[in-house]
Amino acid sequence: MSVLLYSQECEACVDSIGLFDCKGCMNCIGCVGLINKSYCIFNEQKNREDYNKFLQDNPINKKENLEKILTARESLRRKVPQRSFFGFRNNNVSGNHIYNAHNVHYSFDIKSGEDSKYCFTVRKAMDSYDISFTGDLSECYECLTMVNCNRVIGSHNIWESNDVYYSDNCYNCNDIFGCCGLRKKSYCIFNKQYTREEYGKILVRLTELMKKGNEWGYFFPKELSSFGYNESIANEYMPLEKIAALAQGFKWQNNIPSTSGQETINFSNLPQNPKDYSDDLIKEILACQKCGKNYKLIQREIAFYKRIGLKIPERCFNCRHEDRMKKRNPRVLWDTTCFKCDSHIKTSYKPADQKIYKLYCEKCYQQEVY
Repeated sequence: MSVLLYSQECEACVDSIGLFDCKGCMNCIGCVGLINKSYCIFNEQKNREDYNKFLQDNPINKKENLEKILTARESLRRKVPQRSFFGFRNNNVSGNHIYNAHNVHYSFDIKSGEDSKYCFTVRKAMDSYDISFTGDLSECYECLTMVNCNRVIGSHNIWESNDVYYSDNCYNCNDIFGCCGLRKKSYCIFNKQYTREEYGKILVRLTELMKKGNEWGYFFPKELSSFGYNESIANEYMPLEKIAALAQGFKWQNNIPSTSGQETINFSNLPQNPKDYSDDLIKEILACQKCGKNYKLIQREIAFYKRIGLKIPERCFNCRHEDRMKKRNPRVLWDTTCFKCDSHIKTSYKPADQKIYKLYCEKCYQQEVY
């Protein structure tokens, strides 16, 4: 099979189903917190024959069997120690999914960093603050979608550039302000070329003017966004209902392009056995069982479901993606105490979840599991 199905927070696991926080596991089902194990079912050691019999008796192309596995795994999660935080090789950090970092706080999904805060989906951040969806950065502030940049403020989609202020979609540029779409330019303001001396003088005046208007140091105002809040990736990580989004001044798109009512087949008429899937399915139009919007399958997708023995998904890609995002902890931190040693910790588990799971600090978790 060589795949990992319906699992979360796992590393180097293969040929397994429904794992949570496992590492180096193979041929396991519904397990939690295991390391380098094989043929385990709900954390109990089995042999190969028992494992294969379980799969034969509970084929995962049937919804009720998959739900049984995931329900049992959830029950197991409530009994065994749970990490309050996911990450490794860190010193003095707070957030979740932080790796190879020192003095990085309130950050999520960061691969490497130092002396930074409010970093969200970042490869590497040094001395940076409030940045999202970026590559390697240093001394950047209030930036979005950046790659290999230094000293950038209030900008979006900047690549391989330095000393950039309030600019958008600029590549390989240095010392620019308020520019858009430039390539390999320096000393430009609003896309107009200046000498180095002229640029420095005007930049000082512009900075002072923005400070007087309380604009300096903030990202572009939301009023300038071309998209509704429900069209943006922000709604995936920090979902808002329409009323709440409008109350905060965001736009909202009522008619996101889609089709409905054009389905050509009902799910009850689809092949029930994955072995019967054929490329003819690419001709069919399906209707999402959640939102009602139409979607289609592609040839490689059908081949995958057939090879693994999975049921054709009843929901469209967007709804399935939304379901996956809801399984992640929010990008918010709460104070709590370690279940074992009572030391203070910060966690992205919501207060209600803190009452369900036995959350351990990293030191206690390492001692308990390893």
